[in-house]
Amino acid sequence: MKLQDKLETIIDNHNNHHEGYRTRLIANDIINVLRNLDADGELKSKVWNEGNTPEQFTWTVKQWKLTEAERAEVNEKDWHVQNEYCDVKNKPTVENVQWGIDNNKYKETANALAYNLEEVFQMGNYFDASDNFSYTKDFYSISIGDIIINNQTADAFFVADWGFEKLS
Repeated sequence: MKLQDKLETIIDNHNNHHEGYRTRLIANDIINVLRNLDADGELKSKVWNEGNTPEQFTWTVKQWKLTEAERAEVNEKDWHVQNEYCDVKNKPTVENVQWGIDNNKYKETANALAYNLEEVFQMGNYFDASDNFSYTKDFYSISIGDIIINNQTADAFFVADWGFEKLS
């Protein structure tokens, strides 16, 4: 497949998403395609690291679970309520996310077998119920403030406004 054909396919595949999210998906997919170009600008056929397949990792997704009272407050005030949940969703910072962790606000909602954070993010937004992605009834699409943990390295990241930030 030629590069132009691949890029057109990427754009076509994301036409049904809202603009901000669509832009992020397209950018991430284009970056992955560019990483797989050979010296002549042709797409390699799934060749990574000079022929070595990268290691897949298992990942855990944790999402903030609102109590019924918190959910009612957020719904009543249409996200303009000042509480920790809205702080995490509207202003994701290490401190805000850490507050949620320290106060047991996060719950494990999904598990993935993937190469990297972006792949987990994409699986969690396409609801890719497969052997590589499983989720509970409480799962919702991965979004700002959600935590993704690499189970092999124990590194934890949260979804930021753009990309991911590592938790210490």
